[in-house]
Amino acid sequence: MKGHKPFGSGVLVAVALLLVAIPASASAKTSLQFTEAGKPAPTGAKATVQLLVDNCLAENSGTLGENPATKVVVKTPTPTFSGCLEEEWVGSGSVEEMTWESSGKLKIKAHITIEQPGPCVYEFTKFNNDGFAPPGSTYSQGETTGKLNKTASSRTKGLCAKKLTSEFLTAAKDEAEEFFGDELVT
Repeated sequence: MKGHKPFGSGVLVAVALLLVAIPASASAKTSLQFTEAGKPAPTGAKATVQLLVDNCLAENSGTLGENPATKVVVKTPTPTFSGCLEEEWVGSGSVEEMTWESSGKLKIKAHITIEQPGPCVYEFTKFNNDGFAPPGSTYSQGETTGKLNKTASSRTKGLCAKKLTSEFLTAAKDEAEEFFGDELVT
């Protein structure tokens, strides 16, 4: 596939250190709880989310929503970084919000743009992921397909593919820049 490079093992190890889900009670209504340094993270705590698409990273800061809850939301209106590991690529965009649900689903609202030499510019807005399995790690990965932005891309026939399919990884960190965890309590 044109321009596709697999993730390095170091990135996978770093992102795999995310969160852990542990049963909190046998109640019929399951809720999740993010923790920092082994203690419940307070609602409104500062948080950062990361979304790595192919070789490009978007990082946004914001706040942790209601915690504990059946849906723990991190709203991140402030972009803090975006860029690509490949020098000739340009990455931009932001992650508006990530929502972890007690059912194990992870919802991602984001818009990422990757420009490869050509230029070939792709827009990524849908992130199908594996979710996470409470109890267990909330590490999530998946696949996304970017659509070619014809206006911003080269008009040379055959230079740019109409779509670019890529893997992605997600992460969430607390104010101390540590991944939320040791536990995500359910």
